Amino acid sequence: MSEHRDGVEMVRWAANLEEIDVEISRLALLCGVRLLAPGVMQRVLAGDESVCASSNPFAFRKLQGMLKFHLAVHEKVAADVGALQTILIVDQIIERLRKRFGDVLETPPGA
Repeated sequence: MSEHRDGVEMVRWAANLEEIDVEISRLALLCGVRLLAPGVMQRVLAGDESVCASSNPFAFRKLQGMLKFHLAVHEKVAADVGALQTILIVDQIIERLRKRFGDVLETPPGA
């Protein structure tokens, strides 16, 4: 793969993942889910609605589906650009989400 193609692929995958993750963040806000708190993402994937501060079953199911979609895309990205590059992409996205949404996705209430 040429460096140019690598760079284009990284930008394309980063944009795709960021779009998915912004939707995940929006759904997490609707449900009152502290998605970046330890263990919460796994509980959402397992269907544990007790992580929600607000009852919104439709949004929760969509959140769960989008998380599964994110994981599938993440695997595709890793296969295309490599695990290290994928980690860098995801770290950058998480940092941007933290700046955009602040503590709302991370710190549990009362912590």
